[in-house]
Amino acid sequence: KDKNVKSAVKSLDDILKNMCNTKTVKVATKKPKGNFAESEFDKNIVLVDLEEDKEILEERMYRELTRKIQSMRKENKFVVKDRIGLTLKSDSETENSLKKFVTTLKKDVGAKVVEIGKLEDLGTKKGLTMVPISMYTKGNKIKVEIAVVRGKKKFDKRETIKKKDVQRDIDRDVKTSL
Repeated sequence: KDKNVKSAVKSLDDILKNMCNTKTVKVATKKPKGNFAESEFDKNIVLVDLEEDKEILEERMYRELTRKIQSMRKENKFVVKDRIGLTLKSDSETENSLKKFVTTLKKDVGAKVVEIGKLEDLGTKKGLTMVPISMYTKGNKIKVEIAVVRGKKKFDKRETIKKKDVQRDIDRDVKTSL
């Protein structure tokens, strides 16, 4: 049976990585050390590593930024052919992270120019993360201000997840009763 699982995981490797938004998929006979979320199915367990290294943080920040910019383009009725000027203001650590994505960012959001500014150098402190706080258009330019904020504590995260679960259950009940 383990051979079947290993074979299935190997053949679906790219699909699983894409669906789980992960870099690697492994079959293990023992639970590895670390912080993992887990879910059981049949007689198996799926483990998702909850540790976030700098590379994953940068990619997550890039995807969120791209999503927000695309949303702004849509709200402001830009079409695909419209090229924008994009100005990003951030701390120096975020600036360095964003520089890695400038070429891809231009392509993904339809920007002809990406300007990266600076805020205070706060991103190097542990427990802080960068989030887009303000996005606005000025002609054919989209400007994004990125703030450095302290992340939620574990308790706050659990509370947020609980509220989302309750809201999802309410929405599901309303939908099925209609």
